[in-house]
Amino acid sequence: MGIYNWTNRPTQIKIWENDVDYVMFIDENGNSDITHILKKIIKGKEILNDEKFFTVTGVIFTRSSYKIAKDKINAMKDKYWKDGYFEYKDKLQKVCFHSREMRRGSGPFNYTLIDYETFMEELSSTISDLDYKIISITINIEDYLKHNYKFDIYNTAMCFLMQRYIYLSSYPIHKFVRNKNKDMAFKILEKKFDKYPDYINKGLKIFP
Repeated sequence: MGIYNWTNRPTQIKIWENDVDYVMFIDENGNSDITHILKKIIKGKEILNDEKFFTVTGVIFTRSSYKIAKDKINAMKDKYWKDGYFEYKDKLQKVCFHSREMRRGSGPFNYTLIDYETFMEELSSTISDLDYKIISITINIEDYLKHNYKFDIYNTAMCFLMQRYIYLSSYPIHKFVRNKNKDMAFKILEKKFDKYPDYINKGLKIFP
């Protein structure tokens, strides 16, 4: 996929190759730096709820559902801002639906610039109606450290997130092997097996 520097702005998908069926957008909340929590544990200090949780969430779209979501979100931007643009620090840029700004009513979401309540109602309705799947991992950093885990917490969360992502594909395969029945979910995945259509005991190994 064609992308650009994600550290400055959310990644744009400019090219979607034919062999890519899904895209997952990932964001995190909380602090992945465990050092300050570890110091508090050592010193016996109170750890506040607001600082001890770290969450990584992925939102998964198919090719068709992504196109629909993109068109609907862009239509909302064009409706509430001229051509969907806002002046960020003297630079005109496409409006970004950043949750912190939306919660605070700041930047393009300033209550004096848009009908904020109507916008939030429409956004909530749009999010509810769109077709996607959510997978999410939350780590209690305090408990994580008290169990003597010292692995980088961001990497740990990402490992669990990818495990959940794989599970979405794994379960239909498990059902097929167990029941010998190709449901719709399995049929979608079937052509992706290595050596398809002769994939049994090749791309799909059943042991013994």
